[in-house]
Amino acid sequence: MIRNKRGQFSLLKALMACASIAGLTASFGGAPAFGQTAADAGASSGGIETVTVTAEKRAQNIQSVGMSISAFSGDMLEQNNITSVADLATYVPGLQITQANNNRNSQIIIRNVGTSGTSPGTEPDVGVFLDGVFIPVAGPIYSEVTDIATVEVLRGPQGTLYGRNTPVGAVNVTTRAPSQQTEGMINLQFGNYGKVRTSGYFGGGISDDVAGRVSFWVDRNSGYLLNLYNNERVMQRDQFGGRARIRWTPDADTTVDVIGYYGRIDAENNSGMQLDPLGPGGIVFGYNPAPASFDTSPFVIAQKAANPAHPYVVPGKWEVNSANGAPDITTTWGASVSVSRNVPTLDATLINILAFNSYVDNALDQGAGSLPLNIISNMQRTLVSSASNELRLVSNGSHFIDYVAGLYLFHDDLAYHTLRTIGEGATRKFPASIGGGGMMNIGDTSTVDYRQHTNSVAGYGQVTVNITDALRAIGGLRYSYDAKGSAIAGTITNIAGNTVSGPAAAQYAPGSLAGTISSNSWTYMYGGQYDILKDVMGYFTISTGFKDGGFNSRSATATPYAFDPETSTNYEIGAKTAWFDNRLVLNFDFYHMLVHGYQQSTLLPSGVGFVISNAGNFRTNGVEAEFQARPFEQLTLSGGLSYADSIITDGAERGQCDKSYPFAGSNPPPSSGPYTDATKAYCNYNGKVLPLAPKWQWNIGARYEQHWQQSPLNWFVQAGVSGVSGQHLSALLDPRDWQESYALFNASVGIEPDSGVWRVSLWGKNLGDKKYFVAAAPQTVAANVSAGGTKAINGYVGWPGIPRTFGVEASYRF
Repeated sequence: MIRNKRGQFSLLKALMACASIAGLTASFGGAPAFGQTAADAGASSGGIETVTVTAEKRAQNIQSVGMSISAFSGDMLEQNNITSVADLATYVPGLQITQANNNRNSQIIIRNVGTSGTSPGTEPDVGVFLDGVFIPVAGPIYSEVTDIATVEVLRGPQGTLYGRNTPVGAVNVTTRAPSQQTEGMINLQFGNYGKVRTSGYFGGGISDDVAGRVSFWVDRNSGYLLNLYNNERVMQRDQFGGRARIRWTPDADTTVDVIGYYGRIDAENNSGMQLDPLGPGGIVFGYNPAPASFDTSPFVIAQKAANPAHPYVVPGKWEVNSANGAPDITTTWGASVSVSRNVPTLDATLINILAFNSYVDNALDQGAGSLPLNIISNMQRTLVSSASNELRLVSNGSHFIDYVAGLYLFHDDLAYHTLRTIGEGATRKFPASIGGGGMMNIGDTSTVDYRQHTNSVAGYGQVTVNITDALRAIGGLRYSYDAKGSAIAGTITNIAGNTVSGPAAAQYAPGSLAGTISSNSWTYMYGGQYDILKDVMGYFTISTGFKDGGFNSRSATATPYAFDPETSTNYEIGAKTAWFDNRLVLNFDFYHMLVHGYQQSTLLPSGVGFVISNAGNFRTNGVEAEFQARPFEQLTLSGGLSYADSIITDGAERGQCDKSYPFAGSNPPPSSGPYTDATKAYCNYNGKVLPLAPKWQWNIGARYEQHWQQSPLNWFVQAGVSGVSGQHLSALLDPRDWQESYALFNASVGIEPDSGVWRVSLWGKNLGDKKYFVAAAPQTVAANVSAGGTKAINGYVGWPGIPRTFGVEASYRF
């Protein structure tokens, strides 16, 4: 336990054709508004400044949008030292963002639902959009968020408003647009763990009708964990990148935006920490009979024999003991051209966005054993290239009927390659049998090469009927067609260079598979809004979502190779309210969400490896609330709360029971339920909670600012606490993966002039130095390490959150 159908079609020509349509929009004789902080009448008299969002594809005050949404302006991000989208999980109710041993395994979770597993090519449950462009992988969420206009977190299906399917929610990031005003900023940070961060931007007019803007970021640290194996630091990340934007306004009705970006992250991640190694089910004492002492533990004996130079030492609080450091290099780049044209005859704006994106992740040594043994060296390369075109018509929001209508085309190509090499730390080898297969010998290698392409076309629309000034009815519809093709091949080569087959090879997935799948779906949304009072709006929505099926991309013998689509239905009622001349803003909602055919990663019956399959159905009932208050001019309060009760409703034979608690070969853990098949040892998960599904998430913060006596300077102090209740961190619902509730405390203090030209501050995060984990998994290479005879070792592995960090920050605007 952790304490404290078939079908393909070519889209490339279609994408270019749509881009040509965008170029012709000039013959129809402004630009879409971007999110920004908007001070309304209440704010001008000392009230809360609300945020202008583009969640419904037109600029709106967040208080007038009938959906559950959290939004942050760029100024808010800088004020709270939020440097990546992943940092938002501290501030947004119902949002979790996790990462295990590499960037590819990043996961965004909304309302306790997120993409499960580590199989490349699986569609996301939560869509990420950057300047209106869908990003098909979650890894870039750990990139810097420099020079941002707004970040919006939208909860619930959004398919009738966005080009790509978003069955559970969306994260919408909008960067600042160029203008004729010349401006710039430079920011410097220094902190513990060797943190050095530099970021900035510069922009202004290039000519009367052209403006430009560039931004950059460089961030590094020396690593949060000490690896006892080699006395080096891991959980380290260096990154740099930049963005350039050009805006051309040839006339008053036409705007052309060209955007390009590049980012690179060099990380020395960690292969995990042993969870409670001295406790029940741990690698030291998790055997039957239990060893009499540490030195008589089967694992300790095996470790000493296999690697006498590195006898096993139990790591301390922020330490690991692993022969594998898990280096990972991720590069992303993208470019888009957006053309918008005001169409006076329709009182609407026609927009076309043509975009290309590339994501490359090189995980150079993904040994996930968390042991001082070189058991398996696992090199993985993932390449995703995508192209999309979205043509959208948006009414300007001032008529009896307002609408959004769009056509979306998407294509991506994915290539995944993995090379495994059995190291000298593997003390169990063929012909020792496990799960009907066998172990390879030291020096043997296995490879898996996977290719996938996706073609998708969708049409969507949403209509708002303004029945009266106070009453609005809303309806939306979406049709999408998706086709995927894939091929996978696996080989094994022994140390002599010969290809291996038979039982010894079966466990490591040789052979080849290929397949195609296609699907089409209709999803919808309808609801209503009513202005109960001047600043009190109530709403309800019923919406559905769809997530396409896919293939298991990491095993050439996976059964099943393909899995089916996943669907969602969300029922929601809520209110947006403002009180006391906008000095108190309180928004809340209640929801009931059903997910059918959830695509979940489950342990193979052999006990080695994972596959994605449709694991059944579940439901989530919840409530979310956020508030901001300014009781007097100098003090601002804020907070958020989410409660979610997530239960598996149809999970019989959902996944393999982990038969290793409290000792290897034991019955399933108590939370897993009874066996339904004594041979396969599948468990019945009906009525159990979902993994990564805390019931409670909350945050509360305060900021106090005051003039420094009679000078033109202001000083400020702000502090916040965020908490998460207990949750299981893996799909096995094992007692060892239970993360108890915890809270994190952040604070800062600083000074700046009235003009805001410069600012200096001291900041700290996780000031209580709380140790907590964000992901966990059973000992993934247990089968390769002997616990005596034909038995494998026990154990569980976890990936920790960031320890206490603190530093100084200085910025200058010009």
